[in-house]
Amino acid sequence: MNLLSLNTLPNTGEAVKNYGAYIGIIIIIAVIFFLIWRKKNNKDD
Repeated sequence: MNLLSLNTLPNTGEAVKNYGAYIGIIIIIAVIFFLIWRKKNNKDD
């Protein structure tokens, strides 16, 4: 039980960190695309 808990805890921690970084990258890309789209709409108007 001790070995299983020690092995699973670091794995879940790494997964959460990777998942959080992945979400952060997606949010940054989404914001950049939104700003570019907004600028294009302003130019068209």
